[in-house]
Amino acid sequence: MPRVPKQTLPQVSPSEESIGQRLARFRKMRGFTQRQLADQIGIVQNLVSDYENGKLRLYDEMVARFAATLKVSADDILGLVKDDTDAAQISLRFLKRLAVIETFPEAQKKRILRNLDDAIDSHAKVQTSAAEPL
Repeated sequence: MPRVPKQTLPQVSPSEESIGQRLARFRKMRGFTQRQLADQIGIVQNLVSDYENGKLRLYDEMVARFAATLKVSADDILGLVKDDTDAAQISLRFLKRLAVIETFPEAQKKRILRNLDDAIDSHAKVQTSAAEPL
């Protein structure tokens, strides 16, 4: 069993994100709850929470288990490589919702797509105005 860290060490990677935060981000991106991830790996949910919150340090076997289950590299979890592909990947949670929407009647799908288009346009306007110099 890994030990609880006694001191806070400086970040190894240039990222502001801790290993636990990256772990939580990858878990959410794949659509897992902590309990589901724990079941897949073969540990209890409390350990996943402790790893994500930095209460426990990951050791080599756990990094490998998390990486295999979350379908990312150990380097991604450890923050040793800049992960530019995250922005392009669609989360499993989002894909599950899209699959449900796909079963809706055509008129309802069109309404949802109009709402999405409105939200995207609104977001793009906010982004554009925020980027403009004053």
